Formats: sequence, structure tokens, C-alpha cells
Amino acid sequence: MKKYLIILFAVLGMTLASCDGGSSNNDYIISQDISGCFSYTDDGTGAATVNNNIRCRLEINYTQATIALNVYNFKLPDGTSTDLTFTNIPAESDKDGWITASAPIAISTGTNATISNFKLKILQRFIQSNYVPAYLLTFNVDSSHSVLITRSVQYFGAKTTTTSPSQPSPFESKSTIYGIAYNFEKKTSDLAIIYARFISNMPSMSFDIKEVPAELSMAGITFSADKVIPNLNNAPAEKFPITNLRGSYIFSGEFQISFDCVPGIDSLNGAEFHCSASGTYLDMPEGE
Repeated sequence: MKKYLIILFAVLGMTLASCDGGSSNNDYIISQDISGCFSYTDDGTGAATVNNNIRCRLEINYTQATIALNVYNFKLPDGTSTDLTFTNIPAESDKDGWITASAPIAISTGTNATISNFKLKILQRFIQSNYVPAYLLTFNVDSSHSVLITRSVQYFGAKTTTTSPSQPSPFESKSTIYGIAYNFEKKTSDLAIIYARFISNMPSMSFDIKEVPAELSMAGITFSADKVIPNLNNAPAEKFPITNLRGSYIFSGEFQISFDCVPGIDSLNGAEFHCSASGTYLDMPEGE
């Protein structure tokens, strides 16, 4: 399992968040840096701006059930850069382990603007010894601009189902991890597909797909390509052309992907395979 994390972070350039714990005034507090974030600001008319240089510092007070948050390098709607600081936001956890914090009006230093509809979600995910949280922050600025802040790289475990006329029944696997990195300048996504298995006797393989056209919105990211050549061991894998690639994920929600492939392997006799996968931030890969 640890091996796939090393591969994934190398391919996608993910920056791990750091986490430390302590106590203050007999309160148990966890402090953590969440780097590699971006902000997406929508003015309500369809125009949006993106800032991919955001870092957050989160403190969770488990005793008082509150959070404090610093947002560094945030750009206000007028283009001014500032650091935002929020304190004493009520927090709770749900049955799935998400920690949520919300406030109708959130007072922040660093701006005179009115911050409303403050909502934060974080899922404390550990894989082996690696801390890899799922994180989403949304709020409004002066009631006219909607802001989303999340991590630039997202990844999911999922159940992958493969069907083919050459196979007697669908093959299912839960070993694969899907990583997606959005490129703001190119408006594309890079995909890393780690420990993929599409038929029962296939050894697991890891490959990546570069610069898939993608669209970013307040809800999430969608991506698609009619035909792409994946990279295997940093070289184009011409024998494994991928067609009809479609995918999307909702921030703090669900992920899905589908594609077709006709492997150029003589023993498969030109058989076509259809692969589809779906999962959430709660799904972790099995095995490997």
C-alpha cells in the first residue's frame, strides 16, 4: 500500500499536509497545515477567478467542539491579497467521520468584507503512516461572490468493473486508486491510475494520462477525451489506446470514471474492454 502512495505523489506532485497535536488550557487541540490548495471565486454572472497558491492552517479543538482557521494568500474579489483568520467556529462530526464547521456569519481578520455561509468539511484519512485529508471550504464574500477552497489534487478508492464480450462475466476490483490533478492554466486534468486490474489473470499496473480536457466549477470537475494514449513507465503505451474517456468528481462527494480499451495484445484477439469505476472519499483501495 505504501508503494502506491509514493508513485501517486511522484506523478501528481501532491503535497502532504502535516499534523500535530497538543493541549492548551486543558483543551485537546489538533493543528494541521493543509497546503496545495486553490481558491475558486464566482461572481454570480458566470465569471470566475482562480488562485492556486492557497495554504490553510487548521486548529480543531476537540474539547470545545470548535475550529480556528487561517487562510493564507487569499485574493479578495477586488484582487487584493490578504490572510484570513477565523476563530471559534462551531464544529461537529458525522457518522462517516467528516468533521464539519459552519457559521451564518464568520468574523475574519484581514478584511472588512462580510463573510457569510461559512462551511468547512475535513475527513481525516490515513493510509499506512501517510496523512492525506479530504478538505473543502466554502463561503460568500459580501453576498455577491461565492468562494470554494480545496486541494488541487484529489484521489479516490473505487470499485472498478470491467466488461468485455470476450469475458464470461464482469470482473470487479477494489485495488485501484484514482488520482486527479487539475491544471489551471491549461484547463486540463492529469490522471494517475494506480494498481489497476481489468481481468482476473492480469497483474496490477500503474499508468497515467496527461492533459485531459477538463472543466472546473463550484460543484466539482468534469473531464473527457475521445482518444488518449496513456503513459506506462514514463513512456507512451501505444498498445493500450483509451477511448471514450469520461469522468467527474464532486468536491467532498462522489467520483466516477469510464473508458474503453482495445489492447494491442495478440492473445486477446482484438477484444474490447469497457471499464467503469465509482467511489467516494471514504473508499480506500484493498490489497497491494
